[in-house]
Amino acid sequence: MKLIDCQTHTIVSAAPSMQYLALSYVWGQGPVEKYTYPHLPDPLPPTIKDAITVTLKLGYQYIWVDRYCIWQEDPAHKVSQILRMMDIYSRAVATIAAASGGPNPTYGLPGVSPSRGRQRHHQIAGRVGNRMLVSGATDRKQKEAIEKSVWDSRAWTFQEAALSRRILYFTDVQVSFLCAGFEAYEHLTRPLALLYADGDPRRSKYGVHEARGASSLVYQYSRRRMTYSSDALNACLGV
Repeated sequence: MKLIDCQTHTIVSAAPSMQYLALSYVWGQGPVEKYTYPHLPDPLPPTIKDAITVTLKLGYQYIWVDRYCIWQEDPAHKVSQILRMMDIYSRAVATIAAASGGPNPTYGLPGVSPSRGRQRHHQIAGRVGNRMLVSGATDRKQKEAIEKSVWDSRAWTFQEAALSRRILYFTDVQVSFLCAGFEAYEHLTRPLALLYADGDPRRSKYGVHEARGASSLVYQYSRRRMTYSSDALNACLGV
């Protein structure tokens, strides 16, 4: 397994002690940029460059990005890594989900390099005792943005979200965080409990979930799109 050292912009061999983030994004159909191992290409696609920035700002040094951490022209290495998707994503500290932009990594992560504009939030309705009541308008907008994104329509990103322990979603609306215990939104100062704590399958499409049977997974996965039909099994082997 290889990782990207975000400080040196080089590809390094992973060690068990290394904590790392992973990136989930839409690859696109263009060829991988030319680079000379172990150095990353310069310039990097904006989405990957921004993911490196986020990793460093979160206090971590390493990130896994399939584009460079899998030898694309080495069939043996490619297969070996595809078979380890469960390990790669489930052992990452968190996964950065680039749920914005088009079908390639040129858009960047909103709020990092592309400006997002000031968001106007009017959720606070009032306080009752020690509880603050807020509307869910912006929460819904965030989920709608994820649902409508190219990222959420692709086959490969399904297992990347499903296998991750924690996900940071970047959209043009805001940044949100999801783990098995709670969800948090950029516009709120406190996290929310999971809306579907009983494991409702409506929740599962956002990742960090326990599957409710193979039929649910097949249904959700079969709705996704892929460039090459030959990827159908490989893109869900981890799940």
